[in-house]
Amino acid sequence: MSYKEQLVQLAHDVPDNLAMAIFTMLKNNLMILEEVQDQAFCLALDETYEKSLDKGDPISLEEYAAQLGVVLE
Repeated sequence: MSYKEQLVQLAHDVPDNLAMAIFTMLKNNLMILEEVQDQAFCLALDETYEKSLDKGDPISLEEYAAQLGVVLE
């Protein structure tokens, strides 16, 4: 039986008042997990950039906007 199938089976066995609490905890934990994964991804990007020998030539926001034809106000 898969984990999802086991969750469905457990859900059938849990009273409604406990189901709401379990659902809330699960939803919050999933949100935290997504946030941790996002942070790990950003840290990996930063590490890759810092280790890179070719960081390009930095330009100002104003120069970049001018290259794109965007007027900053």
